[in-house]
Amino acid sequence: MKQLLDDLGGTLLDLVCGDPGAAAQLGSVVIHDPHDELRPPPGAVVLGVGVRDPDEIGGLLRRLAQDAAAALVIRAPVPVTDAVRGRR
Repeated sequence: MKQLLDDLGGTLLDLVCGDPGAAAQLGSVVIHDPHDELRPPPGAVVLGVGVRDPDEIGGLLRRLAQDAAAALVIRAPVPVTDAVRGRR
């Protein structure tokens, strides 16, 4: 993840929270569907299409952490609240 941020950060990606060095290896890119109960594989980069609400983002981040996903990518602007930072 750190290499991806180094290569694309500032232009395409901004790190809002988390540790980019924590993910040893990136896996599949998957699209989050709130109506689908499938879990992403470990190391997945999850595209949060249509995810906007800070509470929804925070809940999704917690679920993805349990699944060992590497990242959640959301279209800017991201409302950085305590829920998003995991402090709720």
